[in-house]
Amino acid sequence: MRTTSTKSTVLLCLALVAPLCACFPEPPPTTTRDVKEVAKNALSTLEQLVSEENYKRLGFRSLDEVRRATIGEPLPVSMVRFDELAEYQRDQDPRPLIHPTPQTFAPVLVDGEVRSSMIVHPTRVDGTLTVGGFGGPALIRALETARRQSIRQTGRPASDYFDVEVSALLRHFVAYREENQVLLIPIFDDDRLDFRAGQTMRAQDVFARLVPEALRDMADKPS
Repeated sequence: MRTTSTKSTVLLCLALVAPLCACFPEPPPTTTRDVKEVAKNALSTLEQLVSEENYKRLGFRSLDEVRRATIGEPLPVSMVRFDELAEYQRDQDPRPLIHPTPQTFAPVLVDGEVRSSMIVHPTRVDGTLTVGGFGGPALIRALETARRQSIRQTGRPASDYFDVEVSALLRHFVAYREENQVLLIPIFDDDRLDFRAGQTMRAQDVFARLVPEALRDMADKPS
């Protein structure tokens, strides 16, 4: 998708995340610098697309904020396949369930505070990085809040973190690796599963709690 096509590009926002994961089985190599450069260049496009009618929906408090926007530390996207999650056993290594994708969130900041985001991904034609959508303010704020809280607690650099998406269950977690394990951080409270936003958990514990939900969802789908 070209970022300069029409204002409808803005409204597509981050619905692109799940479909694109299936388009690139092997993510091409990219660097944080590459992603930030592409996102930075797209700020002018974002400014052209944002209007009085949609700036709030995209997470901004005023049109003037769009003109002052900058790009924060990118957050690479990984995914968990629904079928693999449904078969997961607590004593299994959870790391093979986490599949890197070619997509990266680029937070859009105003005065250091998160307002919106971009999705940066390679094109299918030649792998050139492009911006596929703008928006998703609630999601990126929750992700960045969890990441910043963890950074304060652990002292890790922002680049250590990535997003883990379970798209079939509409769930996202901030994640980082420590020695031989992956740690996940819920971004929203969930009393039913005893998730607390900002609480660091082992990936195997998170996945074990999600398995019943995955099985119920599979049972509800028509065969």
